Amino acid sequence: MKKRFFIAMGILCAGAAQAQVKLDMKPGLWEHKVKLSEQSDAAYNAEIKAAVEQMKKQLENLPPEQREALEKAMGGVNVTEQGVEFEGGSVVAGKDGMVITHCVTKEQIEAGDIADVEDDCQSTFTKLDKKRYKSVQVCDGMTTESIMEFHSPTHFTGQSKTIDKRDGKTQEIIANMEGKWLASDCGDKK
Repeated sequence: MKKRFFIAMGILCAGAAQAQVKLDMKPGLWEHKVKLSEQSDAAYNAEIKAAVEQMKKQLENLPPEQREALEKAMGGVNVTEQGVEFEGGSVVAGKDGMVITHCVTKEQIEAGDIADVEDDCQSTFTKLDKKRYKSVQVCDGMTTESIMEFHSPTHFTGQSKTIDKRDGKTQEIIANMEGKWLASDCGDKK
């Protein structure tokens, strides 16, 4: 569930953990918008919405101590009315796609470590030319390939294609994305 829900993070930053390729991006609070293709959107959003609603119902019925322990066990994931919050950011799903905010530090950029890559995933990140980058991330039956173009250190656009081969089904998820720098100060998103 966690991998499927955070596919958007993989779409945005898949593979940027390769230290030999560094992005010319400004540290601070970033906003990423992910808009799935119409076909991908219908299937994926229905699955995400159902999973979030089920999680909300289960969490509502727990005593506060158990809820806190479960959220901690989910890796700091907190389900809210607006979406999902996690350490360093949040994901909000709406009619126009997903909006992800998270903090990117100078140290992460210098180390080439801006992606939230699962331990059992393999990532590659390649510089195609002065402004364009290609990332490929392979995780447990799911492969995401993205092309991102940095127009400046505070703005990028891109597209991705994810092939998800799990549970006896193959699903293709196509997404357009845009990232923009919001502020130097990340506030409470550390």
